[in-house]
Amino acid sequence: MREERQHESTPTAPYLLEDGEGESIRWFGDTITVKTAGPTFDVAVVTAVTGSEPPLHVHEGADEALFVLEGTLTVYAGDQTLTAGAGAFFFLPNGIPHSFAVESGSARLLMIVAPSGVLAMFSEVEERVGPREMPARPRHKDIAAVAHQLERHGVRLVGPNPRHPNPNGHGPHA
Repeated sequence: MREERQHESTPTAPYLLEDGEGESIRWFGDTITVKTAGPTFDVAVVTAVTGSEPPLHVHEGADEALFVLEGTLTVYAGDQTLTAGAGAFFFLPNGIPHSFAVESGSARLLMIVAPSGVLAMFSEVEERVGPREMPARPRHKDIAAVAHQLERHGVRLVGPNPRHPNPNGHGPHA
């Protein structure tokens, strides 16, 4: 029997999670499936949808990597705009404002953040708001409501998603 680890625990033994296994977190229209969280890095599979993309944000002290499993993304990082599909790898160093837009309706991404801590943020916000109460498409008031929680985990919002400059058209990813 396989043991399923959740983000609250620190792995002390090898384990296996198959596709679709792990703690599932609803983040607006997206689904985040936690594979591991801590002590040195976080790993999750994110199913992201157009219209639920994050605003421009900065991770203070954490690097983020995105590997595109399915779909196409445009990543905005600093003054660069990079578009790529399945098999592409994006590295987003800490301190650099970044965001992304889903070009293909939906995309599956492997997200790795080091050091760990970001996945706990998603879970805490979902718990506070309630997964059934979280709208599929975030509005400006939703972003304002979670901004403090994001900052507690070293994620600072710095502007709208470049694809959705209207604050009602983007969502708070990290």
